[in-house]
Amino acid sequence: MDPFHSISGLLSLDSNYFHLEIFSVSYNNLTGQLPASIANLSTKLIMLYMGGNNIYGEIPPGIENLVSLNGLDMESNQLQGEIPPNFGNCSKLQTLYLSQNQLT
Repeated sequence: MDPFHSISGLLSLDSNYFHLEIFSVSYNNLTGQLPASIANLSTKLIMLYMGGNNIYGEIPPGIENLVSLNGLDMESNQLQGEIPPNFGNCSKLQTLYLSQNQLT
């Protein structure tokens, strides 16, 4: 699969995301399972936008590691499972869009 159309391929293109503050790939026809490595992005990350793709799987519990996260948009994908209970550890989180998924 073309790494630019796969979410896991895109995240593996460059493993050095230490200074990343904004990661926005909304509405880019990305497919694939949401990798657990998403939780290993920069602790400086303030915005993570991945809505409107064909990403499936569960939101990894390690998402709480993104302690600077202010906005998270994963709406309109095919995510399933439970919303991680540790989202409460993201104390700076102000906007959270998870609609149009199969989350419980």
